[in-house]
Amino acid sequence: HIGAPHVLLAWHQAQQWNFRTLIIVNLMVSAVLGTLFFCAWLLHRARSVYGWYALHCIVWVVFCANVLATEVWPYPSTMAMARVNLMLIVLYITTYCVLTWRFGEQRLPRTERALWWLSGLSCIYALLAPASMVVGAKLVLLLFTLIAIANTLQFPLHAWRTKVVAHRVYATCLLLFLAS
Repeated sequence: HIGAPHVLLAWHQAQQWNFRTLIIVNLMVSAVLGTLFFCAWLLHRARSVYGWYALHCIVWVVFCANVLATEVWPYPSTMAMARVNLMLIVLYITTYCVLTWRFGEQRLPRTERALWWLSGLSCIYALLAPASMVVGAKLVLLLFTLIAIANTLQFPLHAWRTKVVAHRVYATCLLLFLAS
């Protein structure tokens, strides 16, 4: 941006709020909710959805912390940090899918197994691919974005069939999130 200093300062401060403060608030809320659900899962191990939600929050908190980082520490380079971020997005979407299936009491063993294999291969790719293979990382990101969208669209169909109120509320939240 080019302009008068006072205009650019106001723009920069607005960006600071949008891109850092909101992420910090999101990170803190996610950390608290993740901790609460982890404790609930420890007390009620049969409720696996609590554990999946806690894991989902943990992955998100680590990803957000990486996004907020202004230095590459503890990673040896920016490339290593980018590799970890790609793995975290893959794991975030994977835990999102499993959490949604557990919450909806869906049993999809072959789909889940395939997703875990794909996640594992994608994480291995993120760790080992040469830096020149940035296109492959973009394809992994696109693939997992499409998986997340498919899961988000699948769940309302499931909720409509089950007629469980909690499923319908969650399905509505997912659709609102997708629309935003």
